[in-house]
Amino acid sequence: IALQQIRVRRISPENDTFLRWATREWAEITLRYAMRETLGACVHRAEIERLMLEIVLAGAGSFRIGVSPLASIAQTRRCFPQIGDFLAQKKRFDQPERLQNAWFRRVAAGLGAA
Repeated sequence: IALQQIRVRRISPENDTFLRWATREWAEITLRYAMRETLGACVHRAEIERLMLEIVLAGAGSFRIGVSPLASIAQTRRCFPQIGDFLAQKKRFDQPERLQNAWFRRVAAGLGAA
């Protein structure tokens, strides 16, 4: 893994969104790294990113919901305990489920199976 960039920025708490991750002042750390684009490297990247998320969650940290599509359903639940309520409200206001994307389909399927 070749580390290319580390970026740190200050994040203020917010109360405007339902699935908020910044519940207090945070330091957002973004790591950019280069890896080969082979199947094995992609699997390895997913393992590394999930491990990093475990470290973040173990330290009472959080992550932005759209930034990490590789977060496991369990990690998503730990970071966003209100995810079930969010999906229920979405279903209430969008019964035919016209508004969706790959992230929504993965999380909805994962929570439905859990």
